[in-house]
Amino acid sequence: MPMGASRYCGGCKTMAVPASALTITRESEDAAKALKLAFLGIFCFGFIVAPMAISAALTARKEIAANPTVGGLGKANAALIIAPAVLIVSVVGAILRVKGMGR
Repeated sequence: MPMGASRYCGGCKTMAVPASALTITRESEDAAKALKLAFLGIFCFGFIVAPMAISAALTARKEIAANPTVGGLGKANAALIIAPAVLIVSVVGAILRVKGMGR
């Protein structure tokens, strides 16, 4: 533990941390981008756009974890739920289309 640092229980920590450190000052651009890409993937090119959404969401989550004043965790988490589902559906759909062409 660094010099001058203290350990606090949950309640004391809340009181010891200044309110300004808990205030969201901006939203992660990557979180918003990830959610937009996830929804775009539903309508077109899901197998291309969904991995981009997943990557942007993971980047956003790292940014938010590193800086508590950055918001957008809900959008990043939503993108991480939607994008893999879109990816699975589009890949399965592509496989079924290819199999149907062989008849």
